[in-house]
Amino acid sequence: MGDKRHHYLKTMHKNIIFIPPYYEGTSFQDIINGMKWSIAKYKLPISLFGSLTVKINSSVFGSFDDFKEIEEYLKNLILLSKNIKIEKILFIDFFSPGLDVFQYITEIQGRNIKKGSLLHGGSFVPGDLYSWTWLEHAEKLWSNLFDIVYVPSFYAKSTLPKDFAHSKIFPWGINHLYFSQRKTKRNTILFPHRLEEDKGAESFVKLVECLPNELFVVVNSKNLDDNKYYHLLKKRSNVQFILGEHGKKHLNTISKNKIVLSTADQETFGYAVAKSVLSGCIPLLPNSKVYPEYYSDCFLYNSISEAKNKIEKIIHDSDYCKYLQNKLQPIIENFQTFEFTPLLKDFFDI
Repeated sequence: MGDKRHHYLKTMHKNIIFIPPYYEGTSFQDIINGMKWSIAKYKLPISLFGSLTVKINSSVFGSFDDFKEIEEYLKNLILLSKNIKIEKILFIDFFSPGLDVFQYITEIQGRNIKKGSLLHGGSFVPGDLYSWTWLEHAEKLWSNLFDIVYVPSFYAKSTLPKDFAHSKIFPWGINHLYFSQRKTKRNTILFPHRLEEDKGAESFVKLVECLPNELFVVVNSKNLDDNKYYHLLKKRSNVQFILGEHGKKHLNTISKNKIVLSTADQETFGYAVAKSVLSGCIPLLPNSKVYPEYYSDCFLYNSISEAKNKIEKIIHDSDYCKYLQNKLQPIIENFQTFEFTPLLKDFFDI
């Protein structure tokens, strides 16, 4: 394995996308596949390096990585620093522990590598899951080490500290995925997020309790045995769990539902909702965070009671449902233009 990896280092381009460990059914998988699609379609002179194989998501509740994934990430980062041909590196995630070590090695080598990243959240983003006391200081360091940070929305850019790195707005790519829209839908409400605090799990539980006669479908990419919200919800007869699906099977599942519901307290783009909308679901979303930027007022709510009333109206009023479907068409057409090619060409100057 070591010889093969070093051979790959000798033959890769001067333009690199660095891939951290990533998991099935996550937005990182969509992002990486979207970049692969752009590179292949337009024959871009860019190589991928790092954790090139998607992993099964087995990390514990409230955490995204196990120790072995962190160790793999750091080893790959140091290995990457050994290639003297590299001139530009795009990191999939701004959250980059160990970046100072990489900078230290390349400084000793006398090299000046252009570094950029995609930003998905941070301690400065209201409602973010990670809020350790040391994180703010680490983020300032990473900001100084990155030449540019890409964000997917005006909302995401508005959360950045004033002294942050140079940033640009490019919506994340999504048109590499194939979506099938069903003419007939089940009268079900899809919850496409992680069952965690930053995705408004407590608000979701309240809505489930307020609507005992409506069926909610929760999709999740990993086992939820350690999740406290799962144990609250699995006792309820109006909640169905579909766990571990990904790829075409996952897209087929989300396409069956009439409504996609978000209660997110932190959202800078909204991959899960966008995928559901492109699968024909009617979105019902908080009137905050990134959502007003991409969705009309008729798809937004300001309180749990308003969300409850809108859900009931969408499910039981066919004329209102058709009205929303018509309002959704320009939004769908906008999403269908999103791909990673402009971002990649901007960073790598190609």
